[in-house]
Amino acid sequence: MPDDLDGDLLERFVRGDRDSFELLFRRFERDLYRWVLRIVGDRAAAEDVVVETFWRCYRSRARFQPARSFGAWLRRIATNAAIDELKRVQAERRVA
Repeated sequence: MPDDLDGDLLERFVRGDRDSFELLFRRFERDLYRWVLRIVGDRAAAEDVVVETFWRCYRSRARFQPARSFGAWLRRIATNAAIDELKRVQAERRVA
């Protein structure tokens, strides 16, 4: 995942700037999709998890520290969202 981001972009993101969020989305979406697909193993689920990841990312942006790796932070959020998806699917299978 690319992580050569300038500090200004990340600081604007933390402040809630939608343009910076859109740039980050475009920059990380494809790599994040591949990351999540390896975890969930389903293309449609991976697309949903990527969207959920970016929503979680935006909602928790105030906790991001711009001096740290945005890519690693985003992957952690994506991994947690993918695990949540796997748990949801398992729960649905138990009920069915």
